[in-house]
Amino acid sequence: MSKAADSVERGTEEAGSSGFFAVDHRAWRAVCRLGLNEAICYLALARGSLADNRNTAWSINAVEHRTGISRKRLKAPMLALETSGLARRTNASEKFPRRFLVPGHEIGIRLSGLPELTAEEQALWDQLPINTKPKLPENVLATARALKAKKYARSRGSLIEANPDLLASADERPDWVWLPNTLIDPIQGRASPIEQIRQSQDIALLRLFIDLYHDHSLSFDGGVPSKLLVKTYKRFKVVDDGPLTGWRFEHDSYQSDGDAAFYAAFVADSPAGGNERFFEAIEELRNLGLITFVEHLFEGDGEEAEVIHPFAKPLPGRDVTEAEGELYEAAARAGETMARGIQLEEGQAVVPVPSHIKKVMMRGVCRLRHRPHTTVTAEWMKQSDHWREQAAYFNAYTQSRIVKAA
Repeated sequence: MSKAADSVERGTEEAGSSGFFAVDHRAWRAVCRLGLNEAICYLALARGSLADNRNTAWSINAVEHRTGISRKRLKAPMLALETSGLARRTNASEKFPRRFLVPGHEIGIRLSGLPELTAEEQALWDQLPINTKPKLPENVLATARALKAKKYARSRGSLIEANPDLLASADERPDWVWLPNTLIDPIQGRASPIEQIRQSQDIALLRLFIDLYHDHSLSFDGGVPSKLLVKTYKRFKVVDDGPLTGWRFEHDSYQSDGDAAFYAAFVADSPAGGNERFFEAIEELRNLGLITFVEHLFEGDGEEAEVIHPFAKPLPGRDVTEAEGELYEAAARAGETMARGIQLEEGQAVVPVPSHIKKVMMRGVCRLRHRPHTTVTAEWMKQSDHWREQAAYFNAYTQSRIVKAA
């Protein structure tokens, strides 16, 4: 292949040059229904798209270059994306094909590739959602079970609702999921994050990973909103010292909101032990170094409680920023000063908190470690100045107590 042709195929000049790309979340849900290799190919095509995140010149060569899928296995998923209507050819060239990634609002049940419905099933599907309490007639329940078996419906609590992946939307505005190029591109000879997940041969894990990006909110929540996914802690009061109170926190459990879209989608595809499997998947992503849980102090445990500041020890793999690390060190020193003379077990830390915040709670916020360099990420990084101000306050407190003790 010539250098010019290679540039077109891999998109090294004009595609993805901003460092990030996007996929329409509604289209992504439909893609995942096709299979793992189709989903991997779709992400690679999107990585090579132009500024519109729709038109792409990337094809088999580019996907082969970035994944472990052999060339002979790439033709089938590429064709499946086209025949399902998720990607549309825009030229007739077989050597340098160009494709258009179909917008999510154009993708609905006509693209699902699922079995046809009987008249009874169609009638019930048109009525969804329905409540199973009080108990429905047996013939209705049997039809509902058939809809779930055919992937047209799913259970959520006492409700049986239409599978959201199959519903077309009249809203033409894209529901973008912004993704960094580093998810697709090999890094210093190592397999890319997407390739590592592909090697697990688990489409549910891949879908969950991208779905987490959909809900990732750095500037507002420091990561995935803790009301959707959180590492919880128990709280113990240790010491009062004027303007500050020292608290100790112990890890309790991981929790997820049953209504979170990424959780509901994952559990719906894993009916047997779905909840347990979900948290196993979260642990798999953590072990791969793709997510981490960063401790934050909150004003309380309710949804309206705001973040006070992060309290995350800067260890390898934690993805703690320099300013967050400085804040942790300063707060930890202040906590040690407060706890002098108090018997603590090894490794236990005392966390200083303004004494008027009496319902303080620690939560581990899920943070994705590969981040697109967007304006949202830039806004989040601006918080560094505030964290350094907090660190200065704790340093001043520690110094004042040292002087007072002397």
